[in-house]
Amino acid sequence: MKPSPRILPLAPWAVLAGLLSPSISLAQVQDLGSPFDRSARASKISANGRVVIGHTLFANAFFDLPFQFTDAGGFEILPPLNGIYGGAVDVSNDGTFIAGNIGISRAVRWT
Repeated sequence: MKPSPRILPLAPWAVLAGLLSPSISLAQVQDLGSPFDRSARASKISANGRVVIGHTLFANAFFDLPFQFTDAGGFEILPPLNGIYGGAVDVSNDGTFIAGNIGISRAVRWT
């Protein structure tokens, strides 16, 4: 079951503390959560804003797995090559192609 994204409002204390002017408008933050209840790090977002990519710590936290996140599918772990760890590092403008690495010496493209 995918977690429902949460929209976090700008903290009122930031305005009160003088960190932000009340006339400045900031975008909202969408908490995407993380798979496996582990750390997840986003590295890129597609130009159309529909796909976020990155990597997440898995199991014993000794290796990362690449992921993509979409509103429709939530977190999806990108298939590793022969079960080896990796990371997603770039995404095409429309989100259909993702480039990354597997292990320490393999460049890959997910479609």
